[in-house]
Amino acid sequence: MILLRRDVFVRRPPEAVFDFLADPRNEERWNPNVIRIVPLSPGTFEGTYRRGGRMHFELTEYDRPHRLVFRGGGRQMRLVATVEVAPADGGAIVEMRADMRPRGPFRLLTPALRPIAEHQYAGVAQRFRAVIEEER
Repeated sequence: MILLRRDVFVRRPPEAVFDFLADPRNEERWNPNVIRIVPLSPGTFEGTYRRGGRMHFELTEYDRPHRLVFRGGGRQMRLVATVEVAPADGGAIVEMRADMRPRGPFRLLTPALRPIAEHQYAGVAQRFRAVIEEER
């Protein structure tokens, strides 16, 4: 299991941040690991990722404007992505968490994948901040 967490301060209202994150299609704009996101039905989507291949996700928790939870994965990995948004002076604090569980032979690579995933997650969080602050 690989647990990742980043707290990001953004200069946007919590509601705007939440709405942006609740639409999975926006992930193409801020996650450089995403190749494509395709909505399948309300609350479900399929993503194609550079590292991870094709994955199917479901929005399992939606508490506007506070909390989102996406659950799913693919052949190589299961993933639970949790986002919590809280008001902060002049913006919002976004807590981004990922619980990644490599599957099959990838489980054996977990120790080697952890530092790579941590480095990438830090970059993804900063890219998210830049994109959401440009959003108007």
